[in-house]
Amino acid sequence: MREPRGEAPVPRVETVSAYDFGRNPLVPPYGWLDLWKSGPWSSAQLGTSGQLFTVAKPTAAQMTTLGSGSMLYFLSGWIFVPPRRLPRPDVFEPAKLAGKTATATFVVDGLLGLTLPLPLAALAHAVVEQVVFGPEKPEESRDDGNITVADVRRGVYLDGASLVRAEHQRVGLTVHGPPHHRLLLIYEDLSGKQRCYGLPSRDKDAGALVENLLRQAVRTRAWAEISYLLASVSWAEAGEEQIWAGLLETYQQKYGDDWQEHAAELESEAKANRQAALDAQHFGREALCAAVLGQLSPDLLHSGLAEVQGLVQRLQRRAEATPDPSFCWATADPDTPVF
Repeated sequence: MREPRGEAPVPRVETVSAYDFGRNPLVPPYGWLDLWKSGPWSSAQLGTSGQLFTVAKPTAAQMTTLGSGSMLYFLSGWIFVPPRRLPRPDVFEPAKLAGKTATATFVVDGLLGLTLPLPLAALAHAVVEQVVFGPEKPEESRDDGNITVADVRRGVYLDGASLVRAEHQRVGLTVHGPPHHRLLLIYEDLSGKQRCYGLPSRDKDAGALVENLLRQAVRTRAWAEISYLLASVSWAEAGEEQIWAGLLETYQQKYGDDWQEHAAELESEAKANRQAALDAQHFGREALCAAVLGQLSPDLLHSGLAEVQGLVQRLQRRAEATPDPSFCWATADPDTPVF
């Protein structure tokens, strides 16, 4: 008589290192264009497993694959594109991407598309898609292996602004394979709903690779929040909504249905009005950084991670510096960072 088989042992999930962050309600989730505008991060620096998994709960060893694909790394988050496609060689290289950004300056100034008035935001998305991905082609002709706008829109957005926990785990032996390391990422939207993903690695240097990924994932959290707050605080201080509302009405009356053809001119005028408003209020870089520090989540302010501490300390140094009486936004070098 055959003896009953014993139950398979439950794989042990050990935490190697982890960082938790409270969700900042002032910062909305990022879309693909917002991530793209934050600037690219070379995947060669981070490596990629080419797979993304969903995880039922942080302590579960079993994962559900979302398939093989390409992971695109940006400063404010990552985008996982499910199909096996590779981006055009010139699309995500930092040096070349910088030139493309200038082509769509009205998107602009590092400010997020999600803060633009809707008509202009839609236009911004359309232009950036043309600049980055080229003209649309019929779906059936897309067989060159390049990532398309449609591919990116179908992707999974791992936006730093929504990251609430990043954990480096070591998973014991499972029925699916030998022990391995994985990066566990938990994202939370403004309603409190969470998504949990796993990026596993079974490479020889898996531990070091996952630890590096964890540090960079946490950095996207800091970068996304700080970038958004720099934009939103300066826009609020300048009365940006009123500026855009007035200019949009003026341009629509002046050019009718063709007003969008004058987007670059419109953005330039809006930027000049914004700078004039900030200068009139003597709201310089020091005041801006101090205001951002006041809205930054406590978990970022007191983070023990060097990459995050570096960004926060730069903000603090600028906020505590003596204001330069000769500084004005209208004549400031656009290539000089705010902090």
